[in-house]
Amino acid sequence: MARIIRNTNLKKENLNKEQSLWVYCGLDCEITTEVWNKLSPQLDNNTKNTYEFERSCLGPAISMVLRGLRVDERAVTIIRAPLKKKRLKLERMLNLFANAVWDKNLNHNSHYQLKEILYTYLNLPEEIKYEKGKQRISTDHSALEHLVEEYPRARPFCKTIMALRDIDKMLTVLASKRDGDGRIRCTYQVAGTQTGRWSSKESPWATGTNLQNITKDLRAIFIPDRGRIMFYADLQAAESRATAYLSGDEGYINAAESSDLHTEVAKMVWPNLGWSEDQEQNRELAEQPYFGNYTYRDVCKRAVAYLPQSLVGDILNLGLYRIWKELFEDGVEILGQVHDAVLGQCPIDKVDMLIPKVLDCLNNPIEVKGRKMMIPSDAEVGDSWKNLRKWNEKK
Repeated sequence: MARIIRNTNLKKENLNKEQSLWVYCGLDCEITTEVWNKLSPQLDNNTKNTYEFERSCLGPAISMVLRGLRVDERAVTIIRAPLKKKRLKLERMLNLFANAVWDKNLNHNSHYQLKEILYTYLNLPEEIKYEKGKQRISTDHSALEHLVEEYPRARPFCKTIMALRDIDKMLTVLASKRDGDGRIRCTYQVAGTQTGRWSSKESPWATGTNLQNITKDLRAIFIPDRGRIMFYADLQAAESRATAYLSGDEGYINAAESSDLHTEVAKMVWPNLGWSEDQEQNRELAEQPYFGNYTYRDVCKRAVAYLPQSLVGDILNLGLYRIWKELFEDGVEILGQVHDAVLGQCPIDKVDMLIPKVLDCLNNPIEVKGRKMMIPSDAEVGDSWKNLRKWNEKK
C-alpha cells in the first residue's frame, strides 16, 4: 500500500533500509524538479544550449560507466611485484635518513610528521599554500619539488617521499576493486569542473578508480575485449592551438599550424638559443632542461594550458558524442574520456574502415574570433592501452 511521506516528518517515520533508499531517491527527483522549475525561465539561448549539450553528454558517459575496462590480471601481477620491492627499498632508505635526523622512523603519509621533520628538524622554510582564503603549511608535491630545487639538505628526503607517493598511487590503482565481471569502472562527472572538463572518480558501486590519470606504465593492464582492438584517438596540441586562435596573434596561429607548435613557441620565447633550419635539431634543443625537471617545450605546454581547457573540452566531448551516436551500429565502443583523447575499441577486422570514421567524428571545426579553427586528430591502435602503434591509413 502506498504511503505519503513528508520530508518535514522524516525523523518520525519508521523506515527500513530499502524504504529509506526509496525516500532518498524520491527526494532527489523532487528537489531536482523544483530547482529546474526555478532555473529554466532564467536560461537564454546560450545557457540553454550549454545545458542541453551537457545533458546529452550523459549518454556516452553512462555508456562508458556501464561497460568499464577489461583488466589483464597477469599484467597486474607482473607490474605489482617490482613496485612492491622498490617501495620496500625506498621505505627503508627514508627511515635510514629519518633515524639519522630524529632517531625514529618516518611515516611518509603523515602530514604532521612531514611538517615536523622538514620544517623543524631540517629547519627548512615553511612552504605556504592558500586554500579558500586560508593559509596552511604544505607538504604536497609542489611544496616538495620547490624544497628539492632550493635546499640540498631537503633532496634525499623529498625525492624519496615523492617516489614513495608515486608508487603508492600506482599500487592503489592496481588494487582497485573490480566488479563482478572483473572489470574496472569509474564515474564520469560531466559537470565536474569550472572549465567544463570532465572529471572522474570511483564507480557508483564504490569500485574502480579515477581512469583519467592512469600512468603510461599502468595502461598495460587494460585490454580490449576478445575479437576487438583498442584505439586511442586524440586531438593534437589541442590546448596550445586553441590558445593561438583565442589570442588572435598571427605569428602564434602560424606556429600552431606548423608541425611542432611547442618548439615554435620556444623559438619565439627564447630566440637566442641557437636555432637552425633543421626541425629535428630544433626539437632536440627545445627538449633540453630549462628549470628543474621541465624542458623548454614543457614550459611552453604548461604556460598555455589554462585558458583553452573549456574550449578543447567541448570540442573533444562533441567528438566523443558523435562517435557514441554515429558509430555504435558499426561496432565501435567508447571506453574512456581522457580530457583531449578518446579511448575505445572496435572489431579487429574492421579497424581500417572504422578509424577514419572515428577521426572524422573528432574533426569538428569551430569559429574563433572570426576564423575557422580545426584541431587535427590522430589515432593509435593496439592490444592494450599501453601497447599502441600509430595507425596509418592504407593507401
